[in-house]
Amino acid sequence: MNRNLKIGLFSALVIVIIGFASKGRITHEKFSSVKWKHWKESEAEGSLRWDMMNSLRNNYELIGMTKDEMIELLGAPEC
Repeated sequence: MNRNLKIGLFSALVIVIIGFASKGRITHEKFSSVKWKHWKESEAEGSLRWDMMNSLRNNYELIGMTKDEMIELLGAPEC
């Protein structure tokens, strides 16, 4: 087997494994400014912000937002 074929088969195998591992774990949680702002880190809510991220990126024009607009949407940063 040549090297390129081995690399291709290995890459395909990795993609299949990742696909099976993430099956059922990808949610389509709609972005909610209120939920985002009031989120508390816990085991039950650990991935809430991650789950809302695609909706946030797809439905809001984040690039070009002012700092005040960003804080209004996401809340003040916790430092």
